Amino acid sequence: MNEWNQFKVGQPAIGNGFNPSCCPFDTIYHTSHVEQALGIIQSGGLRPSLVFDESRLNDKRILVAWLSPNHWTTGYRYGNIRFQFPFSALIENKRFYWVEAISYKIDAPRILITEYDRSSEFPLYDPIEKNGPWWYDTNSGQHYFNNKYCLEFMFESVILLDTLKQIKFVDHHKDWCSVKRNDPISCPDMRVKSDLGGAWFIARAIACGIDLSKHEIGETYILKKESFNHSLSTSFKRFFQVITNGCEFGGKIKATDPEGEAIMKAVMSAFAFHQSKDAKILAKFFFHEDDFTEVAAKMFANAVGWENWRGLLD
Repeated sequence: MNEWNQFKVGQPAIGNGFNPSCCPFDTIYHTSHVEQALGIIQSGGLRPSLVFDESRLNDKRILVAWLSPNHWTTGYRYGNIRFQFPFSALIENKRFYWVEAISYKIDAPRILITEYDRSSEFPLYDPIEKNGPWWYDTNSGQHYFNNKYCLEFMFESVILLDTLKQIKFVDHHKDWCSVKRNDPISCPDMRVKSDLGGAWFIARAIACGIDLSKHEIGETYILKKESFNHSLSTSFKRFFQVITNGCEFGGKIKATDPEGEAIMKAVMSAFAFHQSKDAKILAKFFFHEDDFTEVAAKMFANAVGWENWRGLLD
């Protein structure tokens, strides 16, 4: 009996039914905290690294980028920024090997996906056989996974952003954190909802001078997705609410003043690095809330190459 048999998928649901042990999927995800997500964008993809726990991959010094088909309705311990990729495109002409199953609170079966021959190091995994956590039904051309576990695909390659389908903002888990796993309460993103995480992401990109529209993410991958238009809008509203709540405007800066963007960049920097009090103090340099709002909306929209900045005010 193979090690992966205990995690094998069940039977596909009939009609519109749902079977958590046999869920169809065609996309997989990599979720990260804001800082790491911006690093992924700047580098143009997910860069392989050693796994952070006691994995067999580390014994072999194999560097991987990991992705998963799982959705977490209770929040993601990996952060607020979720990258979505097409599964079939990533596994084309690749080999599959069983690595291990890590015993977390929810077991995490792991499958290595690589172009290299690793048969002397790991047992070959055949998804057609339907005896593990990932099954490929050749009759329907559909991939399935056992959603009762946290299935992790470990890619021994760079996952380039030219295959990216979408970026989405998600909730951080309220109790767990992959970065601060030994001290999760110290994670500043703990319990942070998707709108605030997205606001930090956009604001930090602006503060650090990262033009998201130049990374083929604005027009090509994100803004054609209605769901991200909604995410951008809700994140802007969250930023606006945090800064303007209790803020007494009355400074000299108006929306048409050239100093407005510099002041706003400082506001967003303080906000993105969790210094909301300082952000409010800086916001008071604006003459009126309307001046603040216009400059902020323009900068949010420009950061992702979105021309309709007024749409953020609806």
